[in-house]
Amino acid sequence: MKEKKSERLYTVLACSISTFVVLAFMLVFMYIHKIAPFGTYSFAKGDCFIYTRPLLVMLHDKLNHGNGFMYQWSGGLGSDFLVNYFYALSSPFNFLVYFFDYSKIDSFISLTVAFKISISASTMCFYLCNRNKMMNGSYFLVGALSCCYALCNYMCAYFTQPMWLDSLAVFPIVMLGYDRLKNNNKFVLYTLSLAYCIYCNYYLSYIISIFILLYYLVDEHESLKDFIFKGLRFAIYSILSFLISGVSLYVSYKGIMKTVSMDESKITHSWYGNFAYILRQFYILSKPIISSSNDNDTNIYCGLICLFLFFVYLFSTLIPKKKKISQIILVIFLLISMNENLINCIWHGFHQQHNVPNRFSFLLVFIMITISSDVLENIKELTSKTIIAAWVVSLVLPIVIYCINDFNGIIPSKLIIEISLFVMMIYGVFFTVLSFRKDNTNVFLSALIGVIIFCELVFNALFTLKEGIYYVGYKQTHESNVYNLMNNVESKTDDMFYRSETIEFTAPNSNSIYGMKGWAAYNSTMPKYISNFLNNMGYHYSANCLLNTDDVSIVNSLLGVRYIYDSLPVSFYDNMIGYERVAEFEDVKVYQNNYQLPLGYGICKENLNSFKFSPGYSFENINNLVYSLSGEGDIISVVQPDLQVDFDGCNCEIADSNNGRLNLLFQRTESEFDVVFEFNVQEAGDYYFELFEDPFLVVSVYSNDTFIKESDYLSNGIINLGFVSPEDKIKIVLSNKKDDLDVDSNVTNMFVRIGLVNPNVYNEMVSILSKNPMNLESFHDTYIKANVNLADNQILFTTIPYDEGWHVYEDGKEIQKQRVAGAFIGLDLGKGKHNLEFKYTTEGFYVGLLISIVGWIIFGVLFIYSKIKSKNERNIKNENQLT
Repeated sequence: MKEKKSERLYTVLACSISTFVVLAFMLVFMYIHKIAPFGTYSFAKGDCFIYTRPLLVMLHDKLNHGNGFMYQWSGGLGSDFLVNYFYALSSPFNFLVYFFDYSKIDSFISLTVAFKISISASTMCFYLCNRNKMMNGSYFLVGALSCCYALCNYMCAYFTQPMWLDSLAVFPIVMLGYDRLKNNNKFVLYTLSLAYCIYCNYYLSYIISIFILLYYLVDEHESLKDFIFKGLRFAIYSILSFLISGVSLYVSYKGIMKTVSMDESKITHSWYGNFAYILRQFYILSKPIISSSNDNDTNIYCGLICLFLFFVYLFSTLIPKKKKISQIILVIFLLISMNENLINCIWHGFHQQHNVPNRFSFLLVFIMITISSDVLENIKELTSKTIIAAWVVSLVLPIVIYCINDFNGIIPSKLIIEISLFVMMIYGVFFTVLSFRKDNTNVFLSALIGVIIFCELVFNALFTLKEGIYYVGYKQTHESNVYNLMNNVESKTDDMFYRSETIEFTAPNSNSIYGMKGWAAYNSTMPKYISNFLNNMGYHYSANCLLNTDDVSIVNSLLGVRYIYDSLPVSFYDNMIGYERVAEFEDVKVYQNNYQLPLGYGICKENLNSFKFSPGYSFENINNLVYSLSGEGDIISVVQPDLQVDFDGCNCEIADSNNGRLNLLFQRTESEFDVVFEFNVQEAGDYYFELFEDPFLVVSVYSNDTFIKESDYLSNGIINLGFVSPEDKIKIVLSNKKDDLDVDSNVTNMFVRIGLVNPNVYNEMVSILSKNPMNLESFHDTYIKANVNLADNQILFTTIPYDEGWHVYEDGKEIQKQRVAGAFIGLDLGKGKHNLEFKYTTEGFYVGLLISIVGWIIFGVLFIYSKIKSKNERNIKNENQLT
């Protein structure tokens, strides 16, 4: 009994100390680098800045103003918020954002990241202490190993995906639950921890679930019968975990089935590169991979101690052969998975990695740490021969890797090798000494090694964590300017609904920050029909991102966009048809679109059957849409000014084609190249420049040699040139500023057209579609009350994205909706006045909630049964002892 109390005390102390030292380091790091709340830097970089941060602002708004949790209008023209919530925000800690002011959102993110990373040290320490029977001195080393998990390069890179951190923190508890279920038939910890993991992030939980299956397959089993029956037990309790999390899983499933990810191309076998490219990432000061197009980039540094002890593990004769083989199989399989496309795609949910490579690499970190803990459990019996053999391999391996590949380091490769060899020398000496000392002095040596391990991790993290920090001072000032302008301008209108958008090049979810109802969105769960529609209309699209780098004024009017907040130094909106500047402050100018149409309006249904998309032909698509809705003819005409084309650093062939398209085929001959288009128009008016090319190049736009805008996301769509007169010279430059393409194989097709907006057709279209508007009586995120008076042969067209979650009622009776223009809700109501109600309920929510309730009931029954059974077994045992 005293021994168990002592073990618990050591466990509590080890967990507390590891958590405290990691948290202390994180807070000191934040203070030194002026990370919010200590300054104007933030941990919100990359995906966190453009996706999670705006969603947290949206959650803050919903919590503080009581808006419906099921729908949002601040991106993609409107979409299910609950699907986003379960993908990125479902950590219970996120509800604490309620207590933070909107302006302190970066402080909330940074503090949350620091806290969750620290908690992961505690959970890993708790797992290791319960997994192995440690001697007293080893608790120092176990505490240090837990810091290897918390401060590994995976954490130092992918904390920019904060929705993963809960699952990463609870993962060691899931594995502890696995051990207890397998060895003691105790299901509670496994079931609840896995359910929590799934609820917080189903994506990472999918990876963890695959790993548990693999872990069970290679784990030790007494017999085939034992393998089958325990396997069934794991299957049952895993399914129970999924049932408990049913509401998040089912809602997410229904949402995912609508996304572009479901159109992923066929997965085939291929090797990404050599394994030395991956193994180099085990070493100190390896650059953390936050985003990369190289699919075999990975984050696996977890302290050189783990690499050293892995080789000790290989050479040790104390570890049972079956156990050793199973762990080595897992390590090899994970390394292969990081380098082979087919297996890699399975890990990533049957799709490509999309610039966030090897998201499952934390599993290899976990295995390396558990292997290290197995070595520490047998540290008393380790021989100096084993340690020296491991020592030699540890010293030779980085040199071998360097002969094949340079190290991907924050510092030069040779310096990485020198530091690594120095640290390995220290570990080799200390563990050799430790192998000779079997008395209590090993407590001091273990503590000293633990300090050295932590110092190594801190030294690495001081450099690698910096890669994930982001200066937000300018953005905060800019956001404040936009927010104040928006409140000033939009407070003057009483209209219940209109859309607004920002034109920026850094944050497609800016509208969510300001609470605007916009089109731009960076959203992993965005319905594909909205992105397809806008992309075909000339809006710029990349992967799961609808960009606000540019817009199409005609389509803006159809979609009800009233205000444009332009942050570019020189704006194209001055003198554009229908736009007038209504306010400006600092770097932001506000333009009002006087041709804005309402949320819904009557259209003639005769022409709807003629509507179709022609991918790559935005002008035709816009003309087709305008004709389908209003009956008007071509609103954009293709013009062919004297277009001068110059190029440098590439070979280029030019050929005219149909539809006024200029086709170019060019092959780069140098690492940097550019293609320049210059032209003057013959007639004054609003112009669009249509550009399609692959791969994405940096596009720069000039008017009269004045720089207007630049982005590598201005291709494959329409560039709005605004009002252009014959005296204006337009120049568009396409260039490659990154040497990441193969010179010999980069052959590119490019298609260019110039379109002129017909103001008469534009005016007539707005006039026709304004005659029968849908008048709003009440508007909330999930509820709209309205009326409309339709003429003969009209249907009601709304710019509400089509979603099965929307239900429409007329006089209390649900009516059938239809999909119009491939993306929006249309209602065939008949002639006359109609009173309508639109109500939104997340598709699959109630079914998912029912699944969760059933899961909890089953868990409750099993829990009570296990308690009764355990009590009866204790009573029988006590009776037997008495007799």
